[in-house]
Amino acid sequence: RASSRYFVNYGFIVEGNEVNEAVVKVSIPPDDPLGEIKHKILQAPLGREFQVPKNIANRKTEDFLTFLRILCADRKELNRFEGLNFSQIVHNAARLDPISIANETRVLDMLAHVAQEALEAFDTTVEEDDEILASDAFLRESNKWMCVIMRKSEKEVLNFYVALAERCKKLLRTEMG
Repeated sequence: RASSRYFVNYGFIVEGNEVNEAVVKVSIPPDDPLGEIKHKILQAPLGREFQVPKNIANRKTEDFLTFLRILCADRKELNRFEGLNFSQIVHNAARLDPISIANETRVLDMLAHVAQEALEAFDTTVEEDDEILASDAFLRESNKWMCVIMRKSEKEVLNFYVALAERCKKLLRTEMG
């Protein structure tokens, strides 16, 4: 379980928890000429929030990537989803693998963008959180101390996705070039 779940439900944090999650918000750009079609498929007129772990094989992450693949699809790529909605697509046992190199490149750009956007919503960086935790600013195991641990873990997940997107885009360029 993510540290946020332990904190909210039980009042403690597990330091170094490898299954932490972060919230990312994704929406269809208002100027997207295919916005209406994507709204119909994604069933998310105002966008959607995903709570994703630092594990790309996790179902939550697969659902998030599926959403991004549809969100980043061009008209030709969207044709394969005609008559389907997001629920039908994500409940398909096969899941939605990459559609094309071009689509996956757009997905990786969007992934880096939404993760960076979420990081920028925080008032501090991971390094600043480390400094706070190393200082005597908060009593260890206090609620404030646990909140710093929790937000730091969320930022680590987001940084993972920014770095992952950049590494994958580099690999795709290598394959294409």
